[in-house]
Amino acid sequence: MNSPDNETLIDSKMFVSSGMQIKEALHMQLEVQRRIHKQLEIQRKLQLRIEEQGKQLTKMFEQQQQQKTTRSLM
Repeated sequence: MNSPDNETLIDSKMFVSSGMQIKEALHMQLEVQRRIHKQLEIQRKLQLRIEEQGKQLTKMFEQQQQQKTTRSLM
């Protein structure tokens, strides 16, 4: 039968179990946040590299245009 002591024991076991589930869920959430942060750092670095390469390509294109203009004037 369910005595008050048994009900308290069952309630406390459920509380501990749900507390552990919350702790595990928080741990998983922190891990996901770490991974997302790491991915964002990688994406930011890649974006900076892409922008720098774009600047270099623009500079090379402008130099080629200047050389073509100089050659056509000669």
